[in-house]
Amino acid sequence: MTESIKIEEDLLAHARILLKVISERNIKFEYKEFDSGAILLDIWINTKMYCIQMADNRFGWSRLDEETAFCSLPDSGYLNWNTFKPQFDRVVNNSMKHNKRGWLFELFN
Repeated sequence: MTESIKIEEDLLAHARILLKVISERNIKFEYKEFDSGAILLDIWINTKMYCIQMADNRFGWSRLDEETAFCSLPDSGYLNWNTFKPQFDRVVNNSMKHNKRGWLFELFN
């Protein structure tokens, strides 16, 4: 197995994990795989849209709302799954938690 095939298989496995998590929480999403092997996953948590970009075992986040527009460069990037996944979990798990004023705790405050 070549290194590029291994990376692509790992990326697809990671994408399946993310899809399972958001599906279990009934979070609206759109998923797209590209011929290049890159994956784009958009999720909506309340009024916020998060764009997750995955390629070559690198991961990027962008948050979009009424005040921000999409840019192909992510707001933040991670060089591997082990640094990205905890941040993903934080956003998704906290999507259901509110403080006393009703504001969401999110990755991007």
